[in-house]
Amino acid sequence: MVGLYEEEHKILFCGDHILGKITPNITYWGAKHGDMLGKYFESLDLVYNMDIEYLFSSHRFLIDDHKKRIKELYGHHRDRLDEVRNALQKLGRATVRTVAQNMHWDIKSKNWDDFPKPQKWFAVGEAHAHLEHLRALKEINVEEQNGVLYYTYIPK
Repeated sequence: MVGLYEEEHKILFCGDHILGKITPNITYWGAKHGDMLGKYFESLDLVYNMDIEYLFSSHRFLIDDHKKRIKELYGHHRDRLDEVRNALQKLGRATVRTVAQNMHWDIKSKNWDDFPKPQKWFAVGEAHAHLEHLRALKEINVEEQNGVLYYTYIPK
C-alpha cells in the first residue's frame, strides 16, 4: 500500500489504508510477515499524528476527520479481537476457519456453507490476522498438528 502526502496543502491519498464507511481487509500473509494487524495499527498511529486537511481513500468517500475515523477503525478491531477471544473461550481449541465461522459477518447468507467463496477467503484471512495479533500479545497459543494450526486462549 502506498500513500501520497502533499504537506503544503495537507492532502493524503491513502488508497485502502483508511476507508470511509467500510473497513479495510487486514489479512494474514504468512509467518514471515508477522503480526499484520499490529503493523496496521502502527501505520494508523503514524497517520493519526499527521496534519491532514483532506484525506482521499480509494472507495467513494472523502474522510473529513481522519482522527475520528481512525478511532472508529480501532474500535472495530477491538470488537473483532473480542469476538476472536470469545470464540476461542467457547470452542477451547480451534482452527482459523472455525474461529471465522464463529464471528459476525455483514454478509447476507443463511450460514457459513451459504457464504460466498470469495467472502470466505476474506473472512478467514481477517480472522487469521486477528488471531496472530492476539498471539503477538501473548493472549493465545498456537500449535501445529498434521499441518493444521490450532489456537487456544490463555486464561488470565
